[in-house]
Amino acid sequence: MKLRWLRKAFEHFEKNSRDGRQSEVDAFAQAESFWLEDFSLFSAIRESEGNSDWTRWNEGLRTRQSDAVIRAQKHFASDIRFHQFVQWQFSVQWKALRASCTSKGIRLIGDVPLFVAHQSAMSGLIPGFSN
Repeated sequence: MKLRWLRKAFEHFEKNSRDGRQSEVDAFAQAESFWLEDFSLFSAIRESEGNSDWTRWNEGLRTRQSDAVIRAQKHFASDIRFHQFVQWQFSVQWKALRASCTSKGIRLIGDVPLFVAHQSAMSGLIPGFSN
């Protein structure tokens, strides 16, 4: 359900590109490219594969052969952009929440669990991680 609403928001955003916010997404994508490019491509492919395990994808994508990756980047360009948009939106909302909390003297604490899940964009990049 949430994904459907995010898609609608993205479609609306793309149709109303003249409001200047497109450049914000572009700047975010460039600044975060070190992780966002792989994440967005992985997410787009995973959706197209019915969320199947990446080890079941075709060999070219599974082993990140450059020609297969380039073809996938072109084929899934819109879906990649969607995932970049979602991550940008999260970033915008997270920063707004943090600023609001800070202005009220509320400090956010906690940590982010860091591990590489088998079904993640990073698992295919780590030597010896795959089955």
